[in-house]
Amino acid sequence: MSIAKLDLEGKRFVVIEEAEYRRLKDAVGEAGLPPYPAADAEGLVPAVEFANVDIARKLARRRKLADLTQAQLARRAGMRVETISRIENGRNVPDTATVRKIDRALRKAGG
Repeated sequence: MSIAKLDLEGKRFVVIEEAEYRRLKDAVGEAGLPPYPAADAEGLVPAVEFANVDIARKLARRRKLADLTQAQLARRAGMRVETISRIENGRNVPDTATVRKIDRALRKAGG
């Protein structure tokens, strides 16, 4: 990997290869998200557990894209911040009504 430094208008920039930029961006995007379940010896992943984690990850990403904190989203959705935290960390599986409340709040926020 090659790295170049560049000074423009009094600011210093680091130029890296696009592939490395994408790798770093993806790694940061994964930070703080619950991991997907590991595949078993046959390469199969438990479907329900995978779906629950996927919901958690998608809600967390949408919240971050809307530039909301968990507390802000909780307030907009009319629920406790602990509920949002538990959902995003994969510790709680939201019911349909809860997902709808969160989705409505995120749509209004532009996420």
